Amino acid sequence: MGECITFPKIIEGNDSPLIPEGVYEMGYLYHKTWMFRGRQPKVVMYFSIIEPGDYFGAALPAYYCVEKHIGKRGKAGRFKASKKTNLYRDFCRVFPDRPAPRPDRIPLSNLSSVVVQGTVVTVSRGYDQRDIPEAAQYSRVRSIER
Repeated sequence: MGECITFPKIIEGNDSPLIPEGVYEMGYLYHKTWMFRGRQPKVVMYFSIIEPGDYFGAALPAYYCVEKHIGKRGKAGRFKASKKTNLYRDFCRVFPDRPAPRPDRIPLSNLSSVVVQGTVVTVSRGYDQRDIPEAAQYSRVRSIER
């Protein structure tokens, strides 16, 4: 018989790891709503890499702009996304055979039942367009597909 391999555990709240750019198989973990700089409503979805390899179990965020938040902000918060946003378009790419959801009722929990292809990029510039030092760079999910 083969040896058992222990995989790293996903630690919630840990800073985003720096992994090589590319396309990885991922699973949806959860999402949060928050305000960027007190003005721009955002949704951040967390995905875990599920393909075997050195980065199995790494949790990466995907940041999306939305029109507004509905109710309290936080984990599993509600929101309204325009049909022109990347979040709405990515959701429709993952579920092309389903009817398009209402912009204020996008069921992100449906993502937990599918494996998605996530495009991972390295963040090397901050919001102010200044270069981020190599030691402080991190990875995030740019887009998802089925």
